[in-house]
Amino acid sequence: MPQTIRVTVPGEGVFLARDGLKPEHIKALLQRHQIDSGGNRCLKLKFGTVVTRTAAADNEEKRQIIGGDDVVVKSTLTPSRRRLAYRLGARSKFANSFEISDQLETLRVQTPPVVACSLRPRGEREFVVTLFLPTGRTVQELVWLSDTPIERSKLPQLLERLGTWMRSLHDAGVWQRDFKSDNVLVTAGELTTESFFLLDTSEIRFFEEPLTVERRARNLGQILDLPLKDEAEAKEHVLKGYGGPTDTSRHQLGREITATLAARRRQREKKTGFTYIDEEHYGRRGP
Repeated sequence: MPQTIRVTVPGEGVFLARDGLKPEHIKALLQRHQIDSGGNRCLKLKFGTVVTRTAAADNEEKRQIIGGDDVVVKSTLTPSRRRLAYRLGARSKFANSFEISDQLETLRVQTPPVVACSLRPRGEREFVVTLFLPTGRTVQELVWLSDTPIERSKLPQLLERLGTWMRSLHDAGVWQRDFKSDNVLVTAGELTTESFFLLDTSEIRFFEEPLTVERRARNLGQILDLPLKDEAEAKEHVLKGYGGPTDTSRHQLGREITATLAARRRQREKKTGFTYIDEEHYGRRGP
């Protein structure tokens, strides 16, 4: 775990940060994040959550401490009841980011290095800042949501390796509550289980025992929540990698995953009017 310090940022509260980062460094990143939220460097803008790719190279001292040219800044709106709790001494939901990263490293699970995170927020938002990894794309981008998805001939290998990697996490007791295809980054180069990085780690919990079938199925159902045209092929190859071609538990997992997918799609239809994820992104009704 890198050396961390507490940094008070005027108007934003107390942060945990890499040793050497100054209040003005973090303040500049947050201001740039606000500007980037309205442009093409915005990676996500949904339900009060904003994620941006924000430049960190405007200051050489800051760049050296961070270890790269860009960072990913995620901010979420803080409800009024939680703001009151923070003023009474409660910690931000992002406050354990460095500890989670350290525990994942111990388990040899790769994740972007943490740069800073809110400890006791004082504004309307709380933040986590991680290093941007420039050499990868998310599973979502590789499978369907990009101008250049992975070649269809390479898709089975990607999905099988993804399944194998997820099995190793679950067997180690790693539970990601929001295990969606846009929260898994795949680095460039030869595809191995070391090619995968877990994003958005604030939702991670660690269990002393391997995960239950229900938790495994929920994560698998989340990662397989894809366009209808991709679902059958993706499920076949992910489960092959996850359980092995002769593992009888695949059948039980398959049933649980089907139920998880159905529940997710019912909830999406109720919330947005769309059933499948590509309808929601592209704004069209499907079968």
